[in-house]
Amino acid sequence: MIQSVIFGLITIIAFAVAGKKFMKIRRNILLGKDETIEGDTGQRWQNVLLVAFGQKKMFKNWIPAVFHFFIYAAFLLTQIELIEILIDGFSGNHRFFAP
Repeated sequence: MIQSVIFGLITIIAFAVAGKKFMKIRRNILLGKDETIEGDTGQRWQNVLLVAFGQKKMFKNWIPAVFHFFIYAAFLLTQIELIEILIDGFSGNHRFFAP
């Protein structure tokens, strides 16, 4: 029980520090001037999806694409493990997703 409480307090402190940093970055971004963006909205969103999320330039050569896929898959696995760590910490159980 005490371990869950300590874990919760540390997690709350970590989120508070991260939130404070986030607000500082947001404040700095909002210092900029507004910009009027013209053009085809659909084309701009398609470009965002292809370049930012699809990593269009990465897949011109197959070797970097394969390595990029491995790194991306490892990132997803570590994030799933992080979710499990948080659930285990709050619930006090060990290996929440284990059968």
